[in-house]
Amino acid sequence: MEDFQKFQNDNIEIKSYIDKKTVLQYISEEQLFEHILGFIPKEYDYICSPLRVDNNPGAFFQRGLHSNKLLFIDYADSFCTSYDCFAFIQRYYKLQGFYATLQFIQHNIIEKKNLEKIIQPNCSKEETQKKAAELIVESRPFNRTDGVYWDKFGISKKNLIDDKVLPVQKIFLKNGRKGNKIIPVYTKCYAFTGFPENRKKLYFPYKKGRYRFISTCTRNDVNTENIDRTSKQLVISKSYKDFRVLKNLNVNNIWFQNEGAFPENLQEIVGDFEDVVIFFDNDEAGLKAADKLNLLINNSRVVHFDTALLARGIKDPADMYSRKGVEALKNFLLQNNIKT
Repeated sequence: MEDFQKFQNDNIEIKSYIDKKTVLQYISEEQLFEHILGFIPKEYDYICSPLRVDNNPGAFFQRGLHSNKLLFIDYADSFCTSYDCFAFIQRYYKLQGFYATLQFIQHNIIEKKNLEKIIQPNCSKEETQKKAAELIVESRPFNRTDGVYWDKFGISKKNLIDDKVLPVQKIFLKNGRKGNKIIPVYTKCYAFTGFPENRKKLYFPYKKGRYRFISTCTRNDVNTENIDRTSKQLVISKSYKDFRVLKNLNVNNIWFQNEGAFPENLQEIVGDFEDVVIFFDNDEAGLKAADKLNLLINNSRVVHFDTALLARGIKDPADMYSRKGVEALKNFLLQNNIKT
């Protein structure tokens, strides 16, 4: 606590001795947010804003694209839409000026909790080079054109928020094969987030082929939190869109990162379900992957749309919903004994 005691004992103006860097030697950004929230915030967790009257959780946390600072984002805030931990505390307590905020943190958080300096681990050059690639995104507010795209699949803004899907306006790739670089966003882009270690999958709906996705996710990044373990049936789909379309019809299902990405804990996921339904695309890759997965799971079966529908652009549940409507999809599920 020497830095703080020094300016306190000498009665020297605070701005000469303390700054953000000094504060963060004693307490993390997450802990400063925790002081107000009562919990450690995680990236892309949606909450009601404590800075205004808010009954609809639409605010969230994310890392800054260039600064990597943890930011509180609230596009509905008429005063400001982005706060770091210092601005957050200043606004919440209505403090007059930045240095008053630093002084408040010193007296009311650091000294009161008797915090010691944080010891930063020393990373060797070799350890630094082995850092995994990371996608850092800068989100934007949802707009009308987002609604036009997702409405085709019966997917609402609330669905996207609940599933931690963000519209993206800027992308920074850190520790990539060719180092760090900015990835331009010239078309619609959405980030599927909420995976461990800030891994993300970016989806460009209007691009084609392999350019539609950029991902740092692994095959083990499967969200199993929403599985209904009381059900006797589990459906395995191959994309977020298919998952959400089926989920909105009350189908108990999960999605893999792609059709060939079988998680290592597959047997744990499928557990004791009596009926595991593999519902992949009806193209060649989807059919082969489904047959392979079917061999690995007991009590499993494969369903898919008739391959004749490929000529009409229908290969998965999302396609069926958008091209033939919800009733056509419901009828298919009923015919194939998939519970809704």
